[in-house]
Amino acid sequence: MSYKRYWIALTVVILTSFAILGGVGRKMISEAPPLPDVYTTDGQFLFTGHSITDGQGVWQSIGGQEIGTVWGHGAYVAPDWSADWIHRQSGILLDRWAVRDGAATFAELNVDQQAVLQARLIRESRNNTYDAAKNRVTLDSDQAPAFDQLAAYYAGVFRDGRKEYAIPQGALIDTAKQKQLAAFFWWAAWAAGTNRPGSSVTYTNNWPHEPLIANNPTPGAVL
Repeated sequence: MSYKRYWIALTVVILTSFAILGGVGRKMISEAPPLPDVYTTDGQFLFTGHSITDGQGVWQSIGGQEIGTVWGHGAYVAPDWSADWIHRQSGILLDRWAVRDGAATFAELNVDQQAVLQARLIRESRNNTYDAAKNRVTLDSDQAPAFDQLAAYYAGVFRDGRKEYAIPQGALIDTAKQKQLAAFFWWAAWAAGTNRPGSSVTYTNNWPHEPLIANNPTPGAVL
């Protein structure tokens, strides 16, 4: 009995699989989120791309994927920090805008007023301000204070501990490392919620899911 045709079929399957994996790999590399320096619209410097990678190292040094996830990768004992940042930042922005409309909070606005602000949130959250020539992202006058507020919040979580997240007290007390961690969490959220240049989907294919900014995972998120 000849097995030649089986070997041919197996070879075709292997070569096709490697071709697909190679194509997916090249696509992932070409569409990977940059590690930008971050400034405000008035030119104030916030942090560098190196701070983002340093922040990833800080996160890994205190448990990394054992205490929460980023883009869904890790243990679910704590939040997905990218999704958590997006959700909290969205709430901060909606409340800031609501105050300017004369309400105490977003929840106090009527349905029509809320719809206007929700549309603004989607538009501004997904807008990509990345300048490739300068390797720079710019935060506006609302996003920058939101970053500071969230950086302080996460510093408190990892400094004071959070039992329900299995984070012990004193997990991270160095203030410089706390800011680096915030830079990493911000970047993970930015990549998850910001459209790629020239695209209507984010760097992570609209993952994790967050209805407040219309982040509905695409088929590519499954891959």
